[in-house]
Amino acid sequence: MNRSKRRGQPKGARSSAGDGGRRLDQEKGAFQKKWTGRYPVALIYPNSYRIGMSSLGLQLVYRLLNEADRIVCERVFLPETGGRPVSIESGRPLDNFPVLLFSISFEHDYVNLPAILLAAGVEPMAEKRPESFAAGAPLVVCGGVATFMNPEPLAPFVDLFALGEGEVLIPELLENLFHCEGRRERLLREMNRDHRGFYAPRFYRPVYDEQSRQRALEPQSGLPPRIARVHLGETDTAGHSELLTGQTEFADLYLTELGRGCSRGCRFCTAGFIYRPPRLWDTAAVLRSLRQRPEGIERVGLLRMEITDPQTLQSVACYVCEDGCELTFS
Repeated sequence: MNRSKRRGQPKGARSSAGDGGRRLDQEKGAFQKKWTGRYPVALIYPNSYRIGMSSLGLQLVYRLLNEADRIVCERVFLPETGGRPVSIESGRPLDNFPVLLFSISFEHDYVNLPAILLAAGVEPMAEKRPESFAAGAPLVVCGGVATFMNPEPLAPFVDLFALGEGEVLIPELLENLFHCEGRRERLLREMNRDHRGFYAPRFYRPVYDEQSRQRALEPQSGLPPRIARVHLGETDTAGHSELLTGQTEFADLYLTELGRGCSRGCRFCTAGFIYRPPRLWDTAAVLRSLRQRPEGIERVGLLRMEITDPQTLQSVACYVCEDGCELTFS
């Protein structure tokens, strides 16, 4: 994908996409891709634009999808004033997309997933969707850090969970998506059987104890009894802000990861467990991500300070200061 196809400096407001067009005009880094000859995917964050655009995970998946030339990925957020959810980039409703990919960071947003499906006129129950998936009867895929903890509350509504980090899972999903020819059962079974990190609830039967608490899942024959989360082992470019807008919690702040996970293992901290093992990114990978920030951005935020070695921190701080930027810490 040619990076020149991404929007840079804000331009005048466009009325064609309503609120989405006005938001798009205030962003730096959004992809602008034609639909002709490409496969549409809606990337949905089931909360407001302001909250969703604060998620580095959402931004990372947005880039990974749009860097595949055969894909056109557009973002959708929970409508703040009711009505049908539509994409930010072109104002299209969800019935234009054969694949809906939800990214969920917080358990409180679980209820918004079926709410968005209902508002869009999409069948909310996975078992009632037809065998062939297409625009109007989409494949519903769900990932995000909240699903790493417990996907089961969403199992009735989701065809496929992607449990792990996007850099590993997205390429595998796209590779299989293109050769399954829209056949839902085939795609779900192959992803669940042959690829780590993918879970199709329809192939598992919940087992309950005498107090009606779920204690196990029994898989169909040939499928793994447990689904393992997958993690990125190393990277040549650290995760960083892909889109910048003034309408978010981190307005005009370019965020960069120093690593993922945490070595402290505090019992109250979910993130410390689901992102194990802790991984530090190479200093060169961090500096490479800092060099990709858009022009005019002079504030840099660092994530995962608690696991960073002093040498990496010193190198990053020296680079940021020499480049005339302010440095903030999470």
